Amino acid sequence: MLRTVHLVTSANGAGKAALFHVLTDTLPSSEGKIIFDSRDLTHEPDHNRVRRGVVRSFQVTTLLANLSARKKLAATSCCRQC
Repeated sequence: MLRTVHLVTSANGAGKAALFHVLTDTLPSSEGKIIFDSRDLTHEPDHNRVRRGVVRSFQVTTLLANLSARKKLAATSCCRQC
């Protein structure tokens, strides 16, 4: 199974946090659908979204401070089972 990591970057106030809140079901969507890997996740609970690979990370700079970005990704990706 091919796995990818995507990055969303834009100016402050452009809606990045709101996008991730909707994608991860922290904030319910008011309209539209969330389609991921050809599946409609719009009404799926967050734990089902995580199983499908829709997860978010938080900007905590002190966590695992002694590891490189590559090692941090490797350390956290091993925890998700499909």
